[in-house]
Amino acid sequence: MDHHVPRAVTVGLPLRGVDVLTALEDDAHELDDPALLDRAGELGRVLFTQDDDLLAEAAQRQRAGAAFTGVIYAHQLRVSIGQCIRDLELVAKAGEPEDLFQQVLFLRNFIRLSANREPCIPGDTTSSGTASRRDSSLLPTLEDHRVVPVRLRTAR
Repeated sequence: MDHHVPRAVTVGLPLRGVDVLTALEDDAHELDDPALLDRAGELGRVLFTQDDDLLAEAAQRQRAGAAFTGVIYAHQLRVSIGQCIRDLELVAKAGEPEDLFQQVLFLRNFIRLSANREPCIPGDTTSSGTASRRDSSLLPTLEDHRVVPVRLRTAR
């Protein structure tokens, strides 16, 4: 876990049986983003972050074809702590770290619908102060990233 992740997430996941190692516990909390991503690779762990700069580092590595173990990203304001915990638990229990090799997985955004059932992103407003609408096909992914399907398994 990157040091930008709220403590509630790092505490909540072990309560659900998910093995978590924080950057602080690994004495890696002062590493810059490239070094932190390299450290996750040395440990064979996927890195969860809410840091846009680390996301940019992963994107740069994808474009360059450079190896990394994988990054899971959730926007700080658009994905709740509870949703992070539920989604990370699902990924951890249903997949393997190698499923995310050189991939970026985006946890789902909270999307509310306007009165006319068009998607609106919380926090985005127009000059009039009303929620702005965006094309729903653009919401789940960011440019230059691939969304990784999670393979579900029935037994562990």
